[in-house]
Amino acid sequence: MDRAKRENDTHSKPTLYGNKRLLELDLDYLERRGGETITCENAESGSKEEESPADTLDRVKVVFLGAPRVGKSSIIRQFVWSEFCEEYKPTERRETFYPSVVLADRLYELKITDLPMIPYFPVSSHLEWTDFRYYGLRSANAYVLVFDLSNQDTFQYIRTLREQIYEARDMRGVPLLVVGNKQDELSPAAASGTRYRDIVNLVRKHWRCGYVECSARFNCRVVQVRIT
Repeated sequence: MDRAKRENDTHSKPTLYGNKRLLELDLDYLERRGGETITCENAESGSKEEESPADTLDRVKVVFLGAPRVGKSSIIRQFVWSEFCEEYKPTERRETFYPSVVLADRLYELKITDLPMIPYFPVSSHLEWTDFRYYGLRSANAYVLVFDLSNQDTFQYIRTLREQIYEARDMRGVPLLVVGNKQDELSPAAASGTRYRDIVNLVRKHWRCGYVECSARFNCRVVQVRIT
């Protein structure tokens, strides 16, 4: 049985944006899940995470990052609950989800953190504490960087963010996955354009990290999002 838990925290000032295999997430498993329980906590009330039996499981902390409106939250909700909301609702505070997956007969609990857009990745623990308290940016086990295929300007944000991540911490053994969302809105002209090809080549050949194109709206290829 899977369990999903969501936690909301206050959001610090938003601004506009100017190998070693760790784990493979089998998202197909979520389609076979049974019942689930969901609890909500709000950091404004001073509440903390409650101890649970899952605290004794192997936990993998995954942080989703990206510019506004790229569909980070929609991908996560398809992953956790198989649902999609047509109405855009900006992520204004941290939201944390705890789905459980079984891989190779072993139970893992994922801590998936959905964050508002961050203006920069903290280069030190001090900056993380002062500007991004409780975000868990520097302690993540894996990163998912999401951009909008129909708005390729959003790729520049995650490109800059990736450079900052690699400058700020040791990424050996820490997977990073790039996800191009809104494949359903990618026009034939854009798909055949030079800029699109340059993005794909950069990610696959130069960054040498995982790359997936999906549509959260239609739950298309979301199950192929994997952290390796």
